[in-house]
Amino acid sequence: MTTEDKPLDDKKDRAIELILLGRTDGEVAQALSMSRQWINHLKNHDRMFMNELRFRRASMREAYRAVLSGMARNALDTVLEAMQAGDIRTRFRA
Repeated sequence: MTTEDKPLDDKKDRAIELILLGRTDGEVAQALSMSRQWINHLKNHDRMFMNELRFRRASMREAYRAVLSGMARNALDTVLEAMQAGDIRTRFRA
């Protein structure tokens, strides 16, 4: 669903999905049987598309930030436990 009440059409929605997967404009255009210029136009001139892409990117960043934060916390806890348990190799590596 978009940030606005009016949803994007299927091609625009799929274009956003492909962009978020890291595909180039050319790859997105080829997958959708459209021109690279059309993709460029969407990304730079279609306000609804731009807003939705920005919203989904921010949502992805926040989700990944939370995951990475949890992973870092677990890794630090593991190292701390090993150091406190007297694991000499962990002490030297940390």
